[in-house]
Amino acid sequence: MDTTPAIRGGRLYGGGGISRLYRLPEAFCLDARTGQPIWRVPTHLPVWGSPVVEGGDAFFGLGNGRLTESVAPPERPAGALVCLDADTGEERWRARAADGVLVRPVVVDHFVYFAARDGFVRAVHRRTGALAWEQDLGSPIVAAPTLFHGRLYVAASAGPVCAFAADSGERLWSFDVAAQSRTSPRLLSAPLVVAGPQGGRQILFGAELRNAVNSAAVLYCLAD
Repeated sequence: MDTTPAIRGGRLYGGGGISRLYRLPEAFCLDARTGQPIWRVPTHLPVWGSPVVEGGDAFFGLGNGRLTESVAPPERPAGALVCLDADTGEERWRARAADGVLVRPVVVDHFVYFAARDGFVRAVHRRTGALAWEQDLGSPIVAAPTLFHGRLYVAASAGPVCAFAADSGERLWSFDVAAQSRTSPRLLSAPLVVAGPQGGRQILFGAELRNAVNSAAVLYCLAD
């Protein structure tokens, strides 16, 4: 198993990539008590994104490549978010990306939000997988987006941290760690959003700040 599993209704949901032992990537559902398979579904791409199970749907992020690097030629980058029937494993829809979807999606009401190594964060309609909006952050996104009170917060690996209106995708603000720190940062952690003073919000995230000589781990706290 290459994902953090999800447990719902006595069932465990997970997925796997490709290894020396297992050559066929798949999503699966097990009886949480016995470990016996309920269903196993080939996915054709490694299942790196941890699943989310909500309302009879199971959502999995798929993609090749690794956390810090895409695939090397001649292999081509590819990724997708797939929605399966949580009871049977039947595929309901697939929303494609140009590189791996390596992190857990956000599922709420009528939308599913997911980010990919192609630098885009996307909102798709939950029932159909049709694209509602997308925004390009300019560098791979390998940290899960965070939804808080109608705003989606996203951190891209090369430094941009942005807030979007969850319903429309409007970019509300952005903060560039690279410009602020004058380093080559790497952001791999999901933003944590908490209520701040006077009804505002605080956005916390970790970053590695690198230069030609050394690197440092830094915790940022932004006010929204």
